[in-house]
Amino acid sequence: MAARPIDPADPGVRRAHRIARPAAAPASRLPLRRRLVAVSPSVPEAVRSAGGWLFDHATAGWDVTVLTDDMADPRPLRILGARHMRLESALAMPARDPRPHVLAISADLYWGRSNIRRMVAALGDAPVEVLLWGGDDARTGAPHRLSTAARAFKAHAMAASACAPGVPARSAGRGTVAGPDAGAGTAELFRPCEPAPAVAHGAPKRGQ
Repeated sequence: MAARPIDPADPGVRRAHRIARPAAAPASRLPLRRRLVAVSPSVPEAVRSAGGWLFDHATAGWDVTVLTDDMADPRPLRILGARHMRLESALAMPARDPRPHVLAISADLYWGRSNIRRMVAALGDAPVEVLLWGGDDARTGAPHRLSTAARAFKAHAMAASACAPGVPARSAGRGTVAGPDAGAGTAELFRPCEPAPAVAHGAPKRGQ
């Protein structure tokens, strides 16, 4: 008996086609946004020293989170497209994936707090780029040239965090380049984090 030709308009055929379609990939297998975490002693310091860099990453589609010690108004970070979280709360949470792709830390905080250095050491061989801003080597490192939009939004964020635009930035390291317009600046400097030397007592001294 000759086979009956399949009519694509037949409702039964359309129904079978729908059933045969593969299910959508589970959410866990979908690509994730790249993650950036910045660790700062305060919201104003994060805005002043890394605000433009944070903004440029956020507008490029990164998930940006800033961890700070203070309870300051997070509005300046929201202006930059970043979320805010208390540092101590983050440190108390068990380590879990996904880890950040980039971790940027205030150098003063890194060299002054053993729990921050332990957090970095716990990354092990994970593919995380760890950067520092500010500190004794504030004027060294690779400059991130701020986009025009980043300079504008950083100025708004600084105003919201009570950072007067005419006041020189504290840390030119990952901070703004010094000058008459040091409030918003045109570049922010970051450098690779050096492994902290192990010492028997007390915090390690920079350069040891």
